Amino acid sequence: MSIRTKLSTLILSLLLAFVLYIAFYSMPHLRQKAESMVLNEIQAHLMTASEAILPFLLQGQLANIYETLDALEHANDNWLVIKLVNSQGQQLYPLDPIDTPVSNERAIVLDQSVGFVYPNHAELVVAIDRISLSKLGNELAIEIGLGILALACSFFLCIYMSFKYLIDSRLNKLLLVSDEIASGNYKIKIDKKSNDELGNLESSFNLMGEKISAITDQLTQKNEALKEAQKLSKIGSWQWHIDKELVSFSKESLNILAAFKPGEWVRLKDIRRNFTTEQIIQFQGMLEELLTGRAINEIFRVETRSGQEICLRLRAQQDHRDSLRFTKVVGTLQDVTAELEAQKAKEERQRVYAQIFYKDPTIKLLIDPNDGQIVDANPAALNFYGYSEERIKEIKIYDINKMSVAECRAGMALVTSEKQCKFQFQHHLSSGEIRDVEIHSCPVSLEGKTYLHSSIFDVTERNQLQQRLEDAALHDPLTSLWNRRAIDTQGEREFLLSKRNNTHLCLLMIDLDHFKAINDQYGHPIGDLVLKQAAEVILGVVRETDLVGRYGGEEFVVLAPNTNLDGGSLLAEKILEAIRAMSVVVQGSTIRVTTSIGVSSVIATDLNFYQLVERSDKHLYTAKEAGRDRSSSA
Repeated sequence: MSIRTKLSTLILSLLLAFVLYIAFYSMPHLRQKAESMVLNEIQAHLMTASEAILPFLLQGQLANIYETLDALEHANDNWLVIKLVNSQGQQLYPLDPIDTPVSNERAIVLDQSVGFVYPNHAELVVAIDRISLSKLGNELAIEIGLGILALACSFFLCIYMSFKYLIDSRLNKLLLVSDEIASGNYKIKIDKKSNDELGNLESSFNLMGEKISAITDQLTQKNEALKEAQKLSKIGSWQWHIDKELVSFSKESLNILAAFKPGEWVRLKDIRRNFTTEQIIQFQGMLEELLTGRAINEIFRVETRSGQEICLRLRAQQDHRDSLRFTKVVGTLQDVTAELEAQKAKEERQRVYAQIFYKDPTIKLLIDPNDGQIVDANPAALNFYGYSEERIKEIKIYDINKMSVAECRAGMALVTSEKQCKFQFQHHLSSGEIRDVEIHSCPVSLEGKTYLHSSIFDVTERNQLQQRLEDAALHDPLTSLWNRRAIDTQGEREFLLSKRNNTHLCLLMIDLDHFKAINDQYGHPIGDLVLKQAAEVILGVVRETDLVGRYGGEEFVVLAPNTNLDGGSLLAEKILEAIRAMSVVVQGSTIRVTTSIGVSSVIATDLNFYQLVERSDKHLYTAKEAGRDRSSSA
């Protein structure tokens, strides 16, 4: 053998020895690495398999789960036993130490040469959902290749193929077990307590199940609430899948349309049959708006299958929740037929009201009862008050009503509560003139707010005429003094007031002396002149609070409240002196006049005013019998 051959043999022997040393030295590290990767794979696939495991957890089919795999400590002299059992506790899949025989006939035994299990006989059973050990084999091959890359490519290939074969065989067997677990034929039991994360897995799954159950209940309740809300509001929902040209309607939408079946997906072309050409054009315009990202709100008039024509309010917008691309439209349907009819009727009522308000020749104001603001006025009101339309809407009713603000508010409150609708006021015009008005007011509701609709009548002339008539009925036309009717009425009031308050009341009955002779000698016109001057003289003597009237013919009456008999007698003397000083010149002749007066006051035995009048009248005749031009009192 040549030196070269020996040298080559030596080098190859050293290389082989070095490879075997490296392989032998690296084996424990590779075992630990493989074990760690297995545990990581188990943990990862346990998490990804939660959907398959969760039903068994919730149904109580799993045995106790104690701890997780991350905290599992590994030692070179320890062996880990992995074992699966079925729901009857029978051993399904043991992976025992090499020197431990498998006695269970149903056991599925993996190739013992894998070397991933170690002998401390602690039991651990794990659910594996299609663990990809091919990936593990590739990673192990890469680890070995990195260790001996430059030294033994051929060994790397052999080791890789060996591991590939072993891993594939394990994977096939593990997949069989995983399918059995996923189908629910076996439960999972973990007896090793050395790992915290795996021990908390059951509680995590249970908590997850509770949350899922709670969320499901909430969604169910919200769905029922949504259905009830749609039913009460008569608003239905719908979805349109643009790619498939299919539309789905909620139950309330179907009730509105009276077409199709609940849950049925309807093709767009079938829906278009219910629309006219004009509506389809409107629908196409709506789609163009949707494509630009804008939401739509349109009203369509359609005919249902029952032949009824209804108005539909259609709202829609793009839905991007399931994908970034615009592929679905969601929206609502609402039958607004009754709403539109009510709105139309409301508009018609407002139109009629406006015609009545603005075209009526009666003065009309619309007033806000909250602050008295004049909201509107018809042309007749503008002409009456003398304001422009803009100006009159800037003022309040307090500004034109002569009453105080408090009294005006009280009146508006009576109208608002419908306790009183008719009033008599005095209003200021823009010119400063004050006019008597009679107001008929009632509350009206416009656009959801209450106003006072007031019709105003100018009663100034009527009141003046009425006042003149009243004056004529109560006053003597010759002297303008109270007449007998007014004296009797007012005298009775003063008498009752005196009796109630226990105050004095005195009455003077006055009669002109020899008045008939004046009429006979000078005529009735001169007699009337004497009567008028006598009335003026008496008014000039009495107080403002005293009442003076012509009781008939040449008789006058003075009613003096809060005056006793002595005061009345003193007043009578003043009148006698004033009448004596009076003179009437007729055709160069001077007529002198005197008078006789009877005085009496209220006494305890008087029952009415007429008893006071009778006593004064008796005293009057007493004065006349005593020679006239004097007074007499009791």
